[in-house]
Amino acid sequence: MRFFNWTTGASIAPTSVVITSSISGPNIDIDDAGISTMIWVDYNSSPLPTMARRYNSSGNPITPAYVIDDTSWVAFPSSRQAIAVRPSGEFVVCFEAHPEGSSIRAIQVRRFDASGNPIGASFQIDAEQAYEGAIAITPEGKFVVVYERRSTGDLYARRFDWSGTPLGDSILLNDDGNYLSQVRPKIAVATPNTFMVVWADARDKNTD
Repeated sequence: MRFFNWTTGASIAPTSVVITSSISGPNIDIDDAGISTMIWVDYNSSPLPTMARRYNSSGNPITPAYVIDDTSWVAFPSSRQAIAVRPSGEFVVCFEAHPEGSSIRAIQVRRFDASGNPIGASFQIDAEQAYEGAIAITPEGKFVVVYERRSTGDLYARRFDWSGTPLGDSILLNDDGNYLSQVRPKIAVATPNTFMVVWADARDKNTD
């Protein structure tokens, strides 16, 4: 991990090793107070947990690493995790998981307060198998999860309010139904009522 000054681009501190174990998929986001939260999957534990740790604006840890998933489902090796933080510090995490010993995949979501404490239990965003999740959040706390359904390879988005209540059904994003032709979606919130999604598309056997 390394912190930089937004105005000058200068490094605030040297690169620091924040995790010494073998991990997968580190991801990070930051609030308006400069508190950042990093998430990852820890390969040195069994079953594989999804972990988090929080840092101040100087890059110093303010919490120990802690497990953020709370179900009997566990992470896949090389599974993806994503985090979105509100300016006020509350954050939401989505992570791929499966029942231990099973090949079933799902995306779980869990909310946290500005101190990093969980708000309620994690929940599954889609009854079907899903993976490749990404997430974005508005300052008001509405969040959107984008993901790929394993059965069709199509990409979907589902919207929630801060309480975790769905704001409608899942939305089909792509206009090409070829199996497994859409991958690696990413999402950004433009305004409280607008979001943008990008992804790689291999409809012509080329990844565009």
